[in-house]
Amino acid sequence: MFLAADIPVPEIFAVDGENGIIVQEDLGDRQLFSSYETASEEECEEFREQAINLIARIQKASDLAAEMNSIASRLAFDEAKLSWELEFFVEHYFWQLAQETLRHGESAELKAELNDLAAELAAAPRVLCHRDFHSANLMVDSRNQAARN
Repeated sequence: MFLAADIPVPEIFAVDGENGIIVQEDLGDRQLFSSYETASEEECEEFREQAINLIARIQKASDLAAEMNSIASRLAFDEAKLSWELEFFVEHYFWQLAQETLRHGESAELKAELNDLAAELAAAPRVLCHRDFHSANLMVDSRNQAARN
């Protein structure tokens, strides 16, 4: 579906669903996040623009996904899924990465805010999205173009 929408993804050469094997194009080992370490500020800004443009292109492909009956058009970030994702963020950011413990009042206030956010987002019109869209999951090709992996 992404290929049909002209969104850069690795080409799939073969699929063996029974054995859970997919043979796909090798995009190399140049992840976007590592490119930021050596790139100039202008190049970093260009990479950010390319990543944002990819998000817009994915969203624009929503109608095509529905027309093609893609599974991506049938899955949704409903309020329950959004709430789970936000809880996951709190657990992994505050507790594990930042190693911070929120006071009970802070935790309750944050939970209420995140619940409100989940409800607001769930009420918005639905478009395609990539759940794990970040610079470690974007590759930079030989032309210095960011491509989704």
